[in-house]
Amino acid sequence: MKRYIGLRTLKTGIAVCLSVIVSNTLGLEYPFFVCMTAIISMDKTLSLSIKMGKNRVFGTLLGASLGYVFHAVSPGNPLLCGIGIMCLIVILNRLNMSGAIGISGIVFSAIMVHLGDKSPFLYGMHRTLDSFVGASITLFVNLLILPYYNISKLEAKIEHFNLFLRQQQNIALNNVIDEDQMKQLQKDIEFNIDMYLQEIMSAKKKQEVLDLCAKYHLLKQASEQLLISMNTKEDDYVSQYHLDKMNQSLNQYDQLITIG
Repeated sequence: MKRYIGLRTLKTGIAVCLSVIVSNTLGLEYPFFVCMTAIISMDKTLSLSIKMGKNRVFGTLLGASLGYVFHAVSPGNPLLCGIGIMCLIVILNRLNMSGAIGISGIVFSAIMVHLGDKSPFLYGMHRTLDSFVGASITLFVNLLILPYYNISKLEAKIEHFNLFLRQQQNIALNNVIDEDQMKQLQKDIEFNIDMYLQEIMSAKKKQEVLDLCAKYHLLKQASEQLLISMNTKEDDYVSQYHLDKMNQSLNQYDQLITIG
């Protein structure tokens, strides 16, 4: 049966629920902004949520600060609105925080053209507080409630790559191997490994990831030897040498699997 409620969906729902509760408890004026930040900041892992939350909070603060300055010069001035947005984009791009451009521009524009009688300073501080609360709730949920850790999925991807390599090895003598598929499998595994290595987790879980890294490294060595062998087919001796090196890496992989 297809699972309609995934882990990220569940955690997002919990984060929004907590956002409304906390907003009401603290008496925040616009719980909507807290919920919006919680939704935007929620990602698969804690490290990704930290990045999203940081973009959200810093973008809000920068947009509010620049909006306050430009509002003091001439509220609603079309030319200053355009210049201000360009300044925000340039600053955030230079800081490698392009993900914060959207919210920063929204807050800046709200201060410049949509405040009415409200204080631009207080509005900016309230929006920054809303973002901070929403991002904090998301981090809390991602850290303490169902943290993402699916090592069996990564292990299955590596074993699939292992079986693929052995299949390619068998057909390499008479056919051209599927190099594109090989690179795609490697890219997928390396993306997942990088995601885990950047994640905040216990020493035991980190060691499990490192053990899988060692296994994948042997398979990657084997794939490199297979490609070299295919590119040196005109020289049987050299080609066979690299196939033997490939077999050595695969045998070492099998030994690790047996030990593990």
